[in-house]
Amino acid sequence: MAMNESPEEPSSPEAAHSYVNNFNFPPPPELTYMEKVMGQYGPSLFFKRWGATLIDFLFFTGVTGMIFYMNGYFIGVFSIAFLLFILSYYFLVESLSGYTIGKYIFRIRAVREDGQPPGLKKGFLRTLVRVVDTNPLLFGGLPAGISVLVTKKKQRLGDMSTDTYVANTRDLQWENNRISVWWMIFCIAAVIGSIALLVGGIIYGVKNEKGIFAPDKYEVYASANSEFQVTAKDDWSVMNELSEDADISLGNIFSEKYLIVLTEQKTDFDTSITLEEYTTIIDNHFRGEYAEVNASDYKPVVIGDAPGYQLEYEEREDGTAITYLITTVETAHHYHQIIAWTLSSKIDLRREELLEAVSSFREVVK
Repeated sequence: MAMNESPEEPSSPEAAHSYVNNFNFPPPPELTYMEKVMGQYGPSLFFKRWGATLIDFLFFTGVTGMIFYMNGYFIGVFSIAFLLFILSYYFLVESLSGYTIGKYIFRIRAVREDGQPPGLKKGFLRTLVRVVDTNPLLFGGLPAGISVLVTKKKQRLGDMSTDTYVANTRDLQWENNRISVWWMIFCIAAVIGSIALLVGGIIYGVKNEKGIFAPDKYEVYASANSEFQVTAKDDWSVMNELSEDADISLGNIFSEKYLIVLTEQKTDFDTSITLEEYTTIIDNHFRGEYAEVNASDYKPVVIGDAPGYQLEYEEREDGTAITYLITTVETAHHYHQIIAWTLSSKIDLRREELLEAVSSFREVVK
């Protein structure tokens, strides 16, 4: 064939294939069954997956409702347990069946290339990635939505990292009817259980008046010898580990609020010492204990019927700012230090409660 001649067009598909191979072009890769299935989907799959995720979070609403009827201590504990419940739900249920409640309702299922559920190993990784790409509190689940819309196989990041797919159940030639029946029963039970938890949480909160929307309940916390007491909300608890010398030690590690009462006999000091001089001693000791400290001026207060002084410190310890409310009080035979503190970032939220607890201090007259 001359250089200026054009190649002849192939007369048949077989000839065309032979013609292409003469130029050493590789044949196109053969698509797997799941790749063919995923390639036929449009945006409708995105809306099904979004709807399924919404249904799952609505299912969690019943459990979440109980949080609003727990006091401060239990809110922290329950929130951690609730987070573990969500992660376990996706890890175990989706790994072993390919479904969640939302997926079952929208008739979609997570599967591997062979059409089987992801399994524990792939399911664990899918759950870890879900914390990032499907978390409504982190980017609002936007990474998962974008990924499903733009990728050829309609996969979110968790799907791509585990080579799994989410497809319509009607397109899965391995679909098992027994699993579908089992899931129908499970979904009904889960919805009923979710509603029961929500109603139970409301009843519990109203009956026990421990909800965050119900009036606060208070308890009296007394010293070991019952000579001194502080009244505070019932989400505080005794924490003797705060100070070995304290007569009263209270705290709530989840709300980051603490209070101790230190009492000293007047006979331990010179008889001429005044409350103001005692306060100065405490002030100087505190400033010497913490190198970086910002303090307010003394402010005269009355705690019960007893005179006192109050001042506020902010100091940094290992890069963390802590605000202390120091109150000195003089009673007939004692000087008292009432020290309440929280993180400086929370002081505006906690100041009123801390001062309320400090002001409740009493020396019990026997």
